[in-house]
Amino acid sequence: LATRYPSIGGEFHFLRLAFGARVGALFVWARVAVMQTGAIATVGFVAGDYAAGLWPNGPSPAMWAGIAVLAVSFGNMISLEAGRRGQQIFVAIEIFAIVSVIAAAVMLGIGGGGAAQVAGSGSAMPGTSLGLALVFIMLAYGGWNEAAYLSAETKGGGSGLVAALVLGLGLVTLLYLAVNAAFLFAFGREGLAGTPAPATLLLDAAFGPVGAALVAGAVVVASLSTMNATVITGARAMCAMGRHLPLFGPLGQWDQARSVPRPALLVQALVALALTAYGATTRDGFSAMVAFGAPVF
Repeated sequence: LATRYPSIGGEFHFLRLAFGARVGALFVWARVAVMQTGAIATVGFVAGDYAAGLWPNGPSPAMWAGIAVLAVSFGNMISLEAGRRGQQIFVAIEIFAIVSVIAAAVMLGIGGGGAAQVAGSGSAMPGTSLGLALVFIMLAYGGWNEAAYLSAETKGGGSGLVAALVLGLGLVTLLYLAVNAAFLFAFGREGLAGTPAPATLLLDAAFGPVGAALVAGAVVVASLSTMNATVITGARAMCAMGRHLPLFGPLGQWDQARSVPRPALLVQALVALALTAYGATTRDGFSAMVAFGAPVF
């Protein structure tokens, strides 16, 4: 669909062609009110929790989350090139961190090392469930379809888009399976079940206290990577809706010189900030955002 009907509207464009703009608008409403903005707020809290751990005397996790939302949103308002370059840097750091975790697991596992010995009680963590595990798997693979929103701007046209979809999802699958296999290799099944933060424990065992800081930094970068991609594609759906429904006309404005939908980016940032503020009033902002967004997603 994305190669045959390229558009910044992605799924909105497909739904509009098949069923009309009003049906497509319902889908965009779900993205604006819950799915995209909820995902932005969710990973904002992830970044905030780990950033607060790195800088204990700095802002609160909720403040860090809000700062991340604003920084990524306004960074993308500068230009598409700024968002693209930022994404390349984030993903490169993220892949390096994942490969480091896998390497640490292999080293400790081959050496009969200490990771498994300090893994934990060996019993499952309290409060865990298959449903919660599936939510995190969904978050790992969620977004595979977002490349459709860049179909009209992808270099190489249809073939470039196919490569992005197939190679991108293939790389995510490979890394996901590899890091889980590494955890099992290092800890064993029972040891892993009793380890709440296996990546942190692995790098701490392999590289000392610096390893834990590296994991925290890597999680912050991974969160910014996810947020950046979500900001880019979410605003484009709003812009496409604004072009086809007069009521939302202002959202359809496009800065041709910088290739960005600035009004849509601004509205998206405001909604995400409102959700972040709501999450800050709860006991756990991340859990509140998962509960808010996952069912609709």
